[in-house]
Amino acid sequence: MSATFANDADELRRASTNALKEAGFAPEVLNRIDRFFVFRRLSGLDVARVTALEIEAMIKSYGLGVMTGGIDPDILVDMMQRQQKLGTGASSRDLVRAVEESIADTLIDAKRNGHQKVALLSEHGKIIARPEQ
Repeated sequence: MSATFANDADELRRASTNALKEAGFAPEVLNRIDRFFVFRRLSGLDVARVTALEIEAMIKSYGLGVMTGGIDPDILVDMMQRQQKLGTGASSRDLVRAVEESIADTLIDAKRNGHQKVALLSEHGKIIARPEQ
């Protein structure tokens, strides 16, 4: 429904409210809904961009820096493929979880070993944090 009415806010509101009424929501609840937001599925290069931003944020959250050119493009391609396999039900949260599962352990090791900056490389299907030389 959201894609059908994405460019017509009033029609989106009407259709959404009607769908909620049909689902049995009370008028008191419906009157409290102020806004509807349309989210489109991430696909293609959007997945790569969000993945790169999430990886950079995660590296920084571990107190590490990102080396120039520090994210192997194969990692981004892999994340794009993983997101595509999930299909239309895939969300940005699924992408964030995949990033966390893929890089957390190697970032913990890098931090534990006293590294300041890292580059992430894909080696044999596994992501490795390479410290700055």
